[in-house]
Amino acid sequence: LSAAKLLAEHEVDVLVLEARDRVGGRTYTVR
Repeated sequence: LSAAKLLAEHEVDVLVLEARDRVGGRTYTVR
């Protein structure tokens, strides 16, 4: 996500795809 933000700031079109309906990769916290 950091790389996508940096590229977007330099006017590069970026598309970020997630495998699930939430961000965070394999990390998941239950509270």
